[in-house]
Amino acid sequence: MSARATSTTLLASSLAAALAAVPAAAAERAPQVSAGVGAYYLTGDYGSSAGDTDIWYVPFSLRWKHRRWTVKATVPWVRVSGPGSAVPGVGGVSKGGTRRTESGLGDTILSASWLALYDRQSRTGLRLKGKLKLDTADEDKGLGTGSNDFTAAVEGFRTTGRTTLFGSLGYRWMGDSDVYDLRNAWLGTAGFQTQLAPRTSAGASVYLRQKISRTGSPRRELNGFVTHRLTDAVRVQGYGIVGFADGSPDWGLGASLRMDVE
Repeated sequence: MSARATSTTLLASSLAAALAAVPAAAAERAPQVSAGVGAYYLTGDYGSSAGDTDIWYVPFSLRWKHRRWTVKATVPWVRVSGPGSAVPGVGGVSKGGTRRTESGLGDTILSASWLALYDRQSRTGLRLKGKLKLDTADEDKGLGTGSNDFTAAVEGFRTTGRTTLFGSLGYRWMGDSDVYDLRNAWLGTAGFQTQLAPRTSAGASVYLRQKISRTGSPRRELNGFVTHRLTDAVRVQGYGIVGFADGSPDWGLGASLRMDVE
């Protein structure tokens, strides 16, 4: 896939998981700290005739929430096996070359969001979010782009009964890279989450993004997820993705665990 990447493809499912708790988050009096770990596998040819690229993305995260603010840091370990047509957290960036396998530290993600508006009567809200990708991965190994990038987004949601509808629109500013010819891009999500049981919810979303390199391709993906609270403090999530563009993986699966520590 891609981190957040994957980190970015995981944006839709992370947003959905957070939206269900928005009213409670807005009313919090004491800060809440949680830690998380996940494992995601993504595969696809990313438009390359040189073969598939397989990506393992294992993020370790720490999150702080207080009233309307949420701040999160994610440090991933990544493994990439393929012709170099895709980069974790970014997606398809080139037509690829010689096949190889590399692993190591991925790009660090720092994000902050602010619940700008929330109306309790209509259960409608608006969140502003900023995300900074720091160049901590080795671009010569194909584990990152070699640039610091910034994304700004507006996220809206509305809850009716047990179902929350959500969507976002953002813009990603790509930094300078010695390896790739990067360009800025618009991105967006749209989807829903519904409560299946007191501790279980599920949903789906669509993720779209313009191509971010001259030799790359746009991303179009369908994401599905199921979230279950094992306890009041521990939550697990299963995640699946299907791609419909050369900039996206053909498919991917993953799981994550988050635990409140304070």
